[in-house]
Amino acid sequence: MPDGRALLTTDPTGTLRAWDLASERSAVALTYPLLRSPGTTGVEVQGARITPLHGTGQGNVALAYVPKSQQWFLVGANLPDAPTGKVYELWLFHGKTPAPAGTFTPQNGVALLNVPSAASTANLAAITIEEAPGAQQPTTQPIFAGSV
Repeated sequence: MPDGRALLTTDPTGTLRAWDLASERSAVALTYPLLRSPGTTGVEVQGARITPLHGTGQGNVALAYVPKSQQWFLVGANLPDAPTGKVYELWLFHGKTPAPAGTFTPQNGVALLNVPSAASTANLAAITIEEAPGAQQPTTQPIFAGSV
């Protein structure tokens, strides 16, 4: 999302939808059961490639790739607030080397982050809790992780 604007809605079936308002043609659709399914490695949902991240963290997190707009998103639901003075931070690993890919703070348990295109070549994504405004290297153990 070039200008970072997005609209989050939930439809009657419980599907969380993130609409990219900049292009108005790409959409990320995540179903809560998909995000909650341990061992799920990825699935196509309405044209988006969805990869859930799993771990010890509370809530549900997934990476979504929308081919139409060639954009990556991190979408989270039911996430607790980070402790005071801290943020969630996404890391993309190329081999064993982590690179910071953005920080976020959930709003009412929901998070949406436009992820850099470097996700296309990453082999792993992880989320840690870091001191605000974020770190250059992870300082805590990941609370969510998954293959990209």
